[in-house]
Order: sequence, then C-alpha cells, then structure tokens
Amino acid sequence: MSEENKTIERPLSPHLQVYRLPMTANMSISHRITGIILTFGLVLIAAAIITAGLGEETYDKAMTLIQTPYTCYFFLAWAFVLFYHMGNGFRHLFWDMGKGISEKAACKSGLLVLIFAVGMTAAIWHFASQDVSTNNLPITTELEAE
Repeated sequence: MSEENKTIERPLSPHLQVYRLPMTANMSISHRITGIILTFGLVLIAAAIITAGLGEETYDKAMTLIQTPYTCYFFLAWAFVLFYHMGNGFRHLFWDMGKGISEKAACKSGLLVLIFAVGMTAAIWHFASQDVSTNNLPITTELEAE
C-alpha cells in the first residue's frame, strides 16, 4: 500500500451515543413511535371487538386472553401512550398557531405533556379498577326496579 492510499485516522463526528438530543427532539421521536404503537394497539382492540360478533365461545376465549396480567400491563402502557400522543398532538396544534415555539416554552410544554399523560393514565386506571357493582348510580337503580 502506497503512502498516499493510507487512511488517515480522524476523529469521529458526534454520534447519538455521545450527543444528547434536546428535549424537543426526544419528544418528537417518541411522538412518532407512540403513533406506531397506537396503531398496533387499535388492531388488537378491533380484533377483540370482532370476536364479539363471532359467537359467545370465541368471545369468551378472547376475554380470557385479555384478562391476563400481561395484557393488563399492555393496556396500561397503551393508555399512557394514548394520552402522551394526544397531549403531544395538542402541543403541536398550539405550535401551528405560533404559540409556545421558543425553546423554554417548548421544554415547559413537553413537561406538561408528560405530566398530563401520567395523570390521565393514573386517573383512567383508578376509575377502571373500581367495582361497578357497588355504585349507587341512579340509572342502575332505575334499571333494577324494572
């Protein structure tokens, strides 16, 4: 190998392993990923709904699968992804109106999106875990009276 063809060792340019992405970039990337996750989750939910039309036996099998602890964890994560994606969508709507575009405002709105997603996920799972057989809703008592 001639002297001219030798490769010169140069430093590598900054890579994702050494470069820290700004919060807005991380939020943007995760917004796209959550959109993909939501698509897969909706396919699973649609499949569960379709089983209701395929007969009682098929529906019972699907409900047995859905009520496993692992599936509950999946739906908990899916609920977080849903609220995160929704909050980020609202954030983008405000950006489209020209509000909150500065770097400081974008970081604050990103933090608000995360708080919104965690709070709404906790709230929805709190209400979903309530025992509905013990509630005293007026509509329940009216139906039972008939």
